Amino acid sequence: MSEMPVMRRRSAAQHVAIGVAVIVTLAFIGAGAVSAASGIVVQSVPPAIALNLTSQNANVSISGVQGALDLHSGDGDGDVDVTSVSGPLRLSSDNGDVTGTGVTSPQAQASSDDGDVDLTLTGVPTTVTASSDNGNASVGVPHGPTAYLVSASTDNGNRSVGVRTDSAADRHIVVDSSNGDVSVFYAS
Repeated sequence: MSEMPVMRRRSAAQHVAIGVAVIVTLAFIGAGAVSAASGIVVQSVPPAIALNLTSQNANVSISGVQGALDLHSGDGDGDVDVTSVSGPLRLSSDNGDVTGTGVTSPQAQASSDDGDVDLTLTGVPTTVTASSDNGNASVGVPHGPTAYLVSASTDNGNRSVGVRTDSAADRHIVVDSSNGDVSVFYAS
């Protein structure tokens, strides 16, 4: 097996390619450390590559990746946004919104401590979890005959479940928020 090249350090970002996974870590130490950077944008990777990205005080945006994604924005403000992805997802933000659009992933887990979580799936999922401590949490699934075992709870907000449910279903959706609305709906 040939070795993957290690990319050299650029600005305050470090990019390392290992095997079939890419690990990218951004560290913004001061307000002027990286003046031109506003987040992580992965523009082109091999189709089934797994990505593990962590940013500090920056947005993370991924589109069109088929491999597993483990994305986190922490230690400050930063949104996590994925579009047209199909591998297993684990998305989180300490202080920002988490959004997934056009997701065909069979498993998705998304959370935010202080921000909204909104996942819209175009493929029928096996397991989806969306949670926020201080924000709304919602999951949209495609129209169809599939029934879901749904758990939707909030301590301080409105609850809405508008999909076919069955307590014996083998497809699970969990949506919760401590301070925000929760909803499970059919996506248009």
